[in-house]
Amino acid sequence: MSANPKIKQAGDLGLDFAKVVAYGAPGTGKTTFGATFPSVLFLSAESGLLSVRDRRIDIWEIAQWEDLEEAFSYLKHGEHTYKSVVIDSLTEVQKKLNEYIVRKFPGVKRGYNDLTSESDWGYNIDRMRKLCRAFRDLPLNVLFIALSQEIELDGEAIIRPALNGKTLPDELCGWVDAVIFCAGPQKDDEGRSTYVGQTVPAKGRRAKIRVPAGTEVPPVIPLDYGVLHRVMFPEIYAAKNGGKGGAK
Repeated sequence: MSANPKIKQAGDLGLDFAKVVAYGAPGTGKTTFGATFPSVLFLSAESGLLSVRDRRIDIWEIAQWEDLEEAFSYLKHGEHTYKSVVIDSLTEVQKKLNEYIVRKFPGVKRGYNDLTSESDWGYNIDRMRKLCRAFRDLPLNVLFIALSQEIELDGEAIIRPALNGKTLPDELCGWVDAVIFCAGPQKDDEGRSTYVGQTVPAKGRRAKIRVPAGTEVPPVIPLDYGVLHRVMFPEIYAAKNGGKGGAK
């Protein structure tokens, strides 16, 4: 143990917030997944909340980029009791950032008045990087929702979060501790449908869960915060259950 107070043990840092990316096609359970997070605030940039209209969830509508900046400031500096924040979706947020850029810099020469230029895209990607990392570092559970896109890389089909920027989707996946590909509903033996997520990379799909070495990660889990948290932090549940943790 070091005598320097700035040096700590990893296990003493209280690293139990879930920092997650969930991505997939429309209708694959991403928003419903977000609704399972505890004490959650939805930052909704889309009109896609019908699937959770039966739940008591606080929603902050993101009509323009400035709304997102205001919401971030509130979560970082304001007095609130939220334990989780969901950004739904980053794909739409990036479009709203483009609209903001065109409004903020009207003097930039563009082919069309509302068509982003190459320099606009550089500014956009830089701001998106800063935004995602700032939200990730909040002392909250953070879920970034995105649509999926398929690209070809070195002759292989890759499925990843739908964001513009050559490296931004993979950077986003690197900034968080869990990347879940939402595959859509699957039926069990009794014919009941459950939304599931892929947690390990396969078939070109970006997916991961960071866990201690030697910890087994199920390749597919139900899209539920409680299940995900047990997979991400098995040591917490092992301590509570007398040495038995993991997903249920």
